[in-house]
Amino acid sequence: MMLAGMLMLPLNDVMGKWLMGSCSVAQLMAVRSLSALVVLVPFLLRDGVARIWRVDRPALQALRVGLLAAEGLGFYAAAAYQPLPDVVTYWLAAPIYGAALAPLVLGERVSGAAWATIGLGFVGGMIALGPWRASLTPASGIALLGSATFVAAMLLGR
Repeated sequence: MMLAGMLMLPLNDVMGKWLMGSCSVAQLMAVRSLSALVVLVPFLLRDGVARIWRVDRPALQALRVGLLAAEGLGFYAAAAYQPLPDVVTYWLAAPIYGAALAPLVLGERVSGAAWATIGLGFVGGMIALGPWRASLTPASGIALLGSATFVAAMLLGR
């Protein structure tokens, strides 16, 4: 099951990039959401729909949902204009700057070794993206903004 799940993430990205040739971002998000609903319906039937609405801090949960929707929109919008490896690199860097923001936003303590790892990850991301080449485009801004909404949602989840 773990291998199947790990296959689904890159498959989702590749299919999204492929579908961006014939669909709009909104259409793609609608199909993605409906597909997720098909998977979730058995759980909703088992546990009841009312359970969804009983959450702690509903306003923060709603904000998190909005951020994750914006994150998905940003990913597919960036994928429409950039090579998929570049877009994925922005998203894979999100935990790095999420970890860097955790002490400021969440008040968490970060050791010197963790800061060194965060710095090394940032340098690796910069090398992978190669910002000194022609890869910095307006679509890079979309990818960075989408990745930032992903980080905000992760921090809210924490």
